[in-house]
Amino acid sequence: MSQKTLYGNYYLNSISQNPYRILGVTADASKKEITTNVNKFKAFLKVWKSISCEFDNISGTSKIDRSVDSIILAEKAIELPIDHLRWTFFWFVNE
Repeated sequence: MSQKTLYGNYYLNSISQNPYRILGVTADASKKEITTNVNKFKAFLKVWKSISCEFDNISGTSKIDRSVDSIILAEKAIELPIDHLRWTFFWFVNE
């Protein structure tokens, strides 16, 4: 495997598996916005209702498999400032 391919997969996974994408928010979303989406997604999953967000259909990325576990993990993945910064580099922000 070439180094270019290795880094290419890393960057693609950093986008397709980005916690902000899983949570359906931008990287500059407030804690309140994140909590609102987390609670909404958990409620939807509880009644087997489908969830869709504007970031779900990004060309070249894999389909998002949202579950209660993946939502909890995504929320925890951005709790620490260093992790928040890491994932922010690979995600969108509002103007």
